[in-house]
Amino acid sequence: MHVAIVRRQFTFRKGGAEGYAVLVARELLKRGWRVSVVAEAADTEGLPAGLSVHRVATVPVKTFARHLLFVRAARRTLNAIRPDRVLAFCRLDRADILRSGDPLFIHWLRRHKPNLADKLFGWLNPKQRSLLQLEERVFRSRYIRRIIALSHMDATLMRRYYGVAPSKIVVLHNGYDPQRFNPNLRRHSHAVRRELGISSRPLILFVGMDFKRKGLDVALSAMRKVEDGVLVVVGGGDIVRFAGFARRLGVADRVVFVGRRDDVERFYGAADVFLLPSRYDPFGNAVLEAMASALPVVVTEDTGSAEIVSPDCGVVLPSDPDGEAVAAALQRLLNRKERFGEAAYRVAAHYTISKYAQKLTQLLLQT
Repeated sequence: MHVAIVRRQFTFRKGGAEGYAVLVARELLKRGWRVSVVAEAADTEGLPAGLSVHRVATVPVKTFARHLLFVRAARRTLNAIRPDRVLAFCRLDRADILRSGDPLFIHWLRRHKPNLADKLFGWLNPKQRSLLQLEERVFRSRYIRRIIALSHMDATLMRRYYGVAPSKIVVLHNGYDPQRFNPNLRRHSHAVRRELGISSRPLILFVGMDFKRKGLDVALSAMRKVEDGVLVVVGGGDIVRFAGFARRLGVADRVVFVGRRDDVERFYGAADVFLLPSRYDPFGNAVLEAMASALPVVVTEDTGSAEIVSPDCGVVLPSDPDGEAVAAALQRLLNRKERFGEAAYRVAAHYTISKYAQKLTQLLLQT
């Protein structure tokens, strides 16, 4: 069977849906499927052998219309290559299966606590209006046969906002690569701690690309109460703004920003606890990666991966926790990190990318 995977960027370098698309492509190729990728940009280095890449041209500058232009260009390419199935990893209204990995924009607009100006003038923002219109078109599309929700939480939101029929939604939690994320990463601990200038102090790890949505401000606030710990932040975002916030809180000397890293697994190996107090995340791959690396985790109920976090491997906090609640959860896990970490690894073992791909191939064949 010939499957086309559609995502604007197809790369391991960004993590999230971009990297997950690469993982899925590799698994389908292992199973003997013919796989084409339709993307605006794709890293040639490290791409799976036998993969066919179709780059589509949009515009070379940032513009609110870029995602709309990509949809039009992707449609033309799909009409030309005529795959048996189209698996969309982005907002695309012409696909057999949509893997809804991007946050529901309509929910995030209501979740991020808009100020008065946002409420009065947000509807004039062309990017906001176009994204909302595209999102509605996608979820109400008669061409999409099945929608993969990354969590039961997100499935509920799809039904609430767009009236998607329950029979159209399949909840399929993400999988991880056990070759990359596993307890053996502990071998990197000493080197990473030396690199960061951290000796034996508790290392609390935060991994994410959208600092506001992922709740980095809450994580920084918690550090006022975890006085002996160090927060290591891996990922791209407004580092200048959040570093300034850390200074105002008086915790800047115990926060390390390392930016985007291709070797994020090394930091899992050095950490004691993983923290992601997200305000909204359809799943949160980093949570599963941390658990696979035998780390206890602290997440919020607004993170889809909270559905796989049992009480013996981490703490699930209610929406909008304050710094004190997060700090208390961190301290509880730090006191028995080995026990919680071992349980986290046992849970994660049920969610490998191979097991995910097996369920996905069945869905592709049935759709």
